Amino acid sequence: MKKFLEKGKGCESDSSTTDEGTKRKMREGYSENGEREEHAKSRKLSTNSPQKKYESKLDTIIETMNKLSNDVTEIKKDQKSSKEAIEQPIEDNRKLWNLWKNNGGRTT
Repeated sequence: MKKFLEKGKGCESDSSTTDEGTKRKMREGYSENGEREEHAKSRKLSTNSPQKKYESKLDTIIETMNKLSNDVTEIKKDQKSSKEAIEQPIEDNRKLWNLWKNNGGRTT
């Protein structure tokens, strides 16, 4: 028992104390923050990583923009055909009006 009490002999361990007072193992295979290196590597490659989430969001945004662009193109085509469908009878009525007016208001 005296050996352990003398100058800290036998009390040394492979752990150290951080500022917060928690012990962290300083063995091989652990990073500075106490995380196992193999877990850190797998987290970097995980689909839940922030980079993957960011890229996934970008892909979703780009896909949505493409769909909206296609929708806008379709709407413009529909507007053009609707405009033509409305303008054609108006133009026909103008021609008939001018023809009637040129004939002196007579119908033949």
